[in-house]
This record gives sequence, structure tokens and C-alpha cells, in this order.
Amino acid sequence: AYVRYTKVHSDFIKDSPPLKALVKAWDIFFEFVENDTDLFHAIVIAHLKQKIPKEGFELFISIAEIFKRLEEEHQLKLPYYTSAQIFYSTAYGMALVYVSQGNSSKIKKNIQLTRDLCIEGLIV
Repeated sequence: AYVRYTKVHSDFIKDSPPLKALVKAWDIFFEFVENDTDLFHAIVIAHLKQKIPKEGFELFISIAEIFKRLEEEHQLKLPYYTSAQIFYSTAYGMALVYVSQGNSSKIKKNIQLTRDLCIEGLIV
């Protein structure tokens, strides 16, 4: 399931404009967290015990590449790698909130709000 998720994620963001790719990357991630919550739990536990798996690092690199494109277009407030780390860790943190507090419309709304605020905070 994780490999399938990374393929869907990577295939979409390669061919999308950068801002659309960021929104969709976030949304695809949260669809994965919602649909495969037990697997996400297992991934979190694995991350605590060892380095991020190859597929997870590839996901981060794909996010960094989007931010690099935005940097090349002079649309970032911070360096691209820093922006990617902020975006990635914000999504990961919200996923932990989602998993720990359960599926609710309020949390889903806050996930979208956090996505939009994060992107707005990074983009000129």
C-alpha cells in the first residue's frame, strides 16, 4: 500500500504546476492516512526505530523538487529545501493529530486550513 501511495503521489506531482502539485501532494497524503491508518501507524513506529524508508525519502525529495521549481520562479520566502522541510513536517504533524484524535469533520477542516496556511506562509 505504501509503494502504491508513493507511485500515485509521484506520478501526479511530476506533471502538475507547482502550487497545484503542493495542494494535491498534501491531499493525496491525507487520503493515504485516512484510508490506511493502520499502515500509517506502522510507518510512524518504523520511523521512530530507524531512518525514513527509501520510499518516504523519495516522497520528501519530490516535495523538495516542487519547492525548487518555485524557488527558480522566485516565488519562495525561504530556500527551497527549508520550505520543503517545513511543508513535509507540517503535514506529518497534522497526520499525527488526525490519527490520535480520530476522524472528524473539524479535524479534516483544520487539515485543509493548515495546508493553506503553510503554503501561504512559504509562497511570495
